Amino acid sequence: MTAAVMGSSRFDMGRVITRTFGVIGRNFVVFALLALVVAGIPAAVVRYFAQEVAAGVAFDARLGASIANLISFLASCVLQAALIHGTISDLNGRKAVFGDCLSTGMRFLLPVVGVSILTGLAVALGFLLLIVPGVLMALAWCVNVPVVVVERRGVTSTFSRSADLTRGSRWPILGLFVAYLLTAWVIDVLGVMITHGFNIASMSSGFNPAEWILMTIAQVVQSLIGAAGIASLYYELRSTREGVGAQQLASVFD
Repeated sequence: MTAAVMGSSRFDMGRVITRTFGVIGRNFVVFALLALVVAGIPAAVVRYFAQEVAAGVAFDARLGASIANLISFLASCVLQAALIHGTISDLNGRKAVFGDCLSTGMRFLLPVVGVSILTGLAVALGFLLLIVPGVLMALAWCVNVPVVVVERRGVTSTFSRSADLTRGSRWPILGLFVAYLLTAWVIDVLGVMITHGFNIASMSSGFNPAEWILMTIAQVVQSLIGAAGIASLYYELRSTREGVGAQQLASVFD
């Protein structure tokens, strides 16, 4: 498979999608456990406080929601780095190991947080400027986190590196993003339908345990697909633009 990928000089959306779900399938237990522990539990806490706030609970619930959101953001940064490690290891023919993935996630927490905050602020500003600049920046910098984790670049130089890797492939990358957003939307809708059926009136503002559990599972699935997908996208860009294979990428974790 690696030889076939390296022999192609054109970016292939289908290959990214196939690789993403192939990696998840081969390492489902480890990846699902990482997503549950690192992203799912914080997401469950955030959702609980969000439902409490929606129900009109006092200030302590709002404070709890703010703290939970911060923890959830930090957890998502750990998960991204952890699954990048697992994905690159898998593509090099090695099984992802829970401890190794989590260790990488923790080790790169601060740089991933830094680049994520800078990317988010810049993209948000771009969206305020008639939306299009925000979309263009999001596409250019979409592999910032893999660049930090795999290439171990500084936070600021990461932006130019990601922009260089994505240059010439941003339309198909946009297609991948749209496909992911549609998938995430379908997962959310299915969760709501399973919980409430088609009875919109049953969607109360108070805490709903069934909805809480199902939407937490949905968040875990979305996080898993998103993080593995970004890692697979980065691998596709490196292999098609530079002829770099999984073994060279994985060597940074040795």
